[in-house]
Amino acid sequence: MIATKGRFPPPKKKGSYGASRRDLTRAIEGSLKYLGQEAIDVYFLHGWDRHTPILGTLATPTDLVKTGKIHNISWPNVSGWQLQKIVSPAQTKGFAMPLAMQPQHNLLERGVEAEVLPCCLKTKSC
Repeated sequence: MIATKGRFPPPKKKGSYGASRRDLTRAIEGSLKYLGQEAIDVYFLHGWDRHTPILGTLATPTDLVKTGKIHNISWPNVSGWQLQKIVSPAQTKGFAMPLAMQPQHNLLERGVEAEVLPCCLKTKSC
């Protein structure tokens, strides 16, 4: 299995934190070249880009799944509300559904459930 990640560094100038179509495509193409592969089994979108609309971020890996460059996506390092903003459109609009996720939480601060529950009750998508 081939897996790699894209991390969204702070921008040098105003704009995307790395989750724009251009930035994701460049990162994935760079990983494929570096790894000497034609496809990535799991691509980890490692964080949240508050400057790029989530539908735009979701569209890029979905298109790359359709073309065969990546097979699955994962989304570590997101909060509960961000997780729901990823999963709901994936379910309703046909974007690639994440294979795995790693919400930001710890055993002392269980905020994920408190953040996601209201959204689940409202959309019935959990």
